[in-house]
Amino acid sequence: HIISLLLMLVALHLNGWKFAPMHENPLLGPSAEVLMQMGALSADAVIEKNEWFRLVTPLFLHAGIIHLVINMLALHFIGGAVERIHGTLGTTSIFLASGVGGNI
Repeated sequence: HIISLLLMLVALHLNGWKFAPMHENPLLGPSAEVLMQMGALSADAVIEKNEWFRLVTPLFLHAGIIHLVINMLALHFIGGAVERIHGTLGTTSIFLASGVGGNI
């Protein structure tokens, strides 16, 4: 939660402490350029520029405040149950494997 929240603050800072226009980003967040600058997923960047970190950074970046809040609520309610069943290490492994796998 903390990493995602800090990255949202950094993204808004890089965007001049304002949201992108609603027609560009209706989730109340930064511009697409700022998200790309911070490591958003781009198949071209991964394949052509070997920027493999872009398979991991999107796990912690959010397109806007609405996206962040919904994901935090999901992690709070669903993640708690998963962690009780699989433990912290298992839950972290599931989160990373499914996130990176989804980005491939």
